[in-house]
Amino acid sequence: MKRLVVLVVAAAALLAPAAASAHPLGNFTINRFSRIEGADHRAYVFYVLDMAEIPTYQAGRIDARA
Repeated sequence: MKRLVVLVVAAAALLAPAAASAHPLGNFTINRFSRIEGADHRAYVFYVLDMAEIPTYQAGRIDARA
């Protein structure tokens, strides 16, 4: 019975989702990710740009003036 309780508690701890915040580094961060994959004699480039609240607001102001 004690093993079952330990197993259930361990499983619950491992399967419980952890809290995640949207921008753990702050409101001024810009995170970039790029990946290059090759397949069938082609190269694929994946580029992700994650801008926090303030850089996004500033970029919108720049685009509006252009």
